[in-house]
Amino acid sequence: MRILTWNCNRGSLAKKIPLVASLEPTICIIQECARPKELDASILWFGDNPRQGIAVAASPEYRISLVPACEVPRYTIPIQVSGPTSFLLLAVWAKTDLNFRYVKGVIRAVECFADLIAGQPTVIAGDFNSNKIWDYKRPDHLNHSALV
Repeated sequence: MRILTWNCNRGSLAKKIPLVASLEPTICIIQECARPKELDASILWFGDNPRQGIAVAASPEYRISLVPACEVPRYTIPIQVSGPTSFLLLAVWAKTDLNFRYVKGVIRAVECFADLIAGQPTVIAGDFNSNKIWDYKRPDHLNHSALV
């Protein structure tokens, strides 16, 4: 299994996907991509702006579906991945939010999804917009190191 995450810095998903195809990813999480013209069972897209959102794509032997969940800061999206290896994917594109800025939003999502995470193998992957060098700016329990 190969999981790829990439902040593609905006633009058409159709133009971006071929750039990662040679890596033969099983699951792709692509942040800042435009909404695809067509969605199907192999690709999910989430966003408020049709020119910039987060996509999750799966290779043909896998199925992906949104898991209904509690309300969390966008965008930490629970995706059920089903196939030869099934798991919960939390697809991340940490952004600012009035109540949960960047890493605090991801921490909130992990807290919200604790039962889902405890119940199955889980991968948390994406663009966290976070680094331990900024830990001093946040409380010890709401910083990058706490999340890791």
